[in-house]
Parts: sequence; C-alpha cells; structure tokens
Amino acid sequence: QGAKECAGSFWKYEDEHFLATSNGVEAHDHRASLYLSIRALLSLESSGHGIACATRLSQFNPEKAGRKAGRIAALARSPKPGKAGRYTVVFDPLIFGSLTDQTGGRLGAWMVMAGLSPFGKKIGKKVASSQLTLYDDGSGESIARKRFDAEGVPTRRNVLVNKGVLKTYLHNTSTAKKFRTKTTGNAGLVSPDPHAIFVKPGDRTRDEIFSEVKDGLWLTNTWYTRYQSYVTGDLSTIPRDGIFHIRKGDVVEAWKDIRLTDNLLHLLKNIEALGDEPEQMMWWGEVSIPNSVPYARIKDVGITKSAE
Repeated sequence: QGAKECAGSFWKYEDEHFLATSNGVEAHDHRASLYLSIRALLSLESSGHGIACATRLSQFNPEKAGRKAGRIAALARSPKPGKAGRYTVVFDPLIFGSLTDQTGGRLGAWMVMAGLSPFGKKIGKKVASSQLTLYDDGSGESIARKRFDAEGVPTRRNVLVNKGVLKTYLHNTSTAKKFRTKTTGNAGLVSPDPHAIFVKPGDRTRDEIFSEVKDGLWLTNTWYTRYQSYVTGDLSTIPRDGIFHIRKGDVVEAWKDIRLTDNLLHLLKNIEALGDEPEQMMWWGEVSIPNSVPYARIKDVGITKSAE
C-alpha cells in the first residue's frame, strides 16, 4: 500500500533441540514460529520496513507489516537533507528494538569482564530513566522461547533494569562464580547472552507519544550501529527508511542523510515516555535478539550529518 514495489523474506521455523552435557544433564525442547520481513519502496530514497513475527498463526499479522512498510515509504517521498542538532525523537519499535538489543547484549557478564560494556561496576546504580524496566526471559511468549540454556539450566525471567536501576548481569555458571552470584540461565555456546528482551510498556498511546512532540523527529529504522568506545557507550548509527521531521505529531517533511551520534547511557537516561502496546521485533540487521518493545520518546538526541 503506497509503494511501487516490495521485497522481503518469510520464514517458518520449527526447531527441535536435544542436550546432553558432561555433567549429566539431558534435555529436549521443541518450538515453532513465523517470521516476515518486508520492505516497500517508492524510490531508492523512499522506503519502509515492516516486521511480523509470532509463535501462533492467530497472532501472525503480515498484512499489518505490509501496510506499515508501504505507509512509511509513501510518507518518505522526496526526502530533504536533514539538519544537525539535538532533538526529541520518537523511536519506532523497530529502531527502539535496536537500542534495547544493544543494551541487552552489553549486559552479558562476559562483555562486562572483557571491557566491552558501559555497564561495568554499575549494579545498583541508575543507568536509565525511571520509565525503563527491561528484562530477559527465555521462557516468555517470544519466537526465541526455550526451556533451557546451553548448560541445561532452565530459563526464566531476569529483570535487568528496574525503573532505571541496573539489577544484574546475564550469567552462565562460570561467570556467576566469578561474580559470586547464581547463573541466570543464559549460557550460550561461548558466553552468556540474552534469549529475548522485553520492555515493560508505558502509559502513553501511540498518538500521545507523537502529539506531545512540539518539534522533533520520528525515526523508523537504522543500521550500521558502531561504537567509538564500548566502555563509555559512545556510538553512532545511520537511520534508514523513513526519517521524518514532526511538529505536534504531524509529519512536516521527510529527511535523509543524517546520523544518530550519541551515548547509549545518555539515550537510556533520556527516555521520557513509552507506549502502551509492545510489538515483537527481530531482523538480521540490527535486532538479532528478539525484542518486545513499544514506541519510545527520547529527548536530547544527538543528530549529525551522515558525512560528519
């Protein structure tokens, strides 16, 4: 809808896992899921991206993903070069999922030990806005649902950030010993990793998230997130597909050629509102960990020109 052409991929997954460890653990798991990634294009500079994923056919909504991709592509017609500055930004669930993907990945204990995380030595400290409660849950309703980790430890909900305060890192049995705590059931093949990230929904409708922005941006997707420093969390990422200048919730014009240049902790601490309807997100480019996230509004976000 609204696009001249579209392309994408559809996957039907059915996985069966058997585990036998040297410590005598034997376990079996079976899961199935549906996944659609669709891109709509009006021109080379006007595109949109939609995602649909679910563990049940009754919850799978490919039409919604296609409509969204087409709508974004149509709105992105004839984009103009964007302007550098600091803006209040509405993060679509797909790009907010990229941010929470980065957060969950950097909360693995091995990442902290290796000096590849800005969350080192911050347990019990404020690392985000009080709006944010974020947890990992391999046992929850997600296309990444699993009964056990790579060591055979049952998965469970692990609250990582509670109202902005960092509560724990993700552990396997080895890192748990080093930190004098218990495993969180997140053992991977090499290091502890998230299974599926969930953000507790906020109290704003989608319309309220947008209408409360007097003058800002709406970003729908991103790619090429790179760090200048893993320790401090300084990063940049290149928004793609629909980039929109908005006033009081309305799109003023479409933009192009900008870069988001900021700091992971600064972004998390400046979340000022979250939507009340989470969406399940995953795609190969930026959201490799399945995320259940709502719309988010973040203030004072650094925007530079893509050539800077």
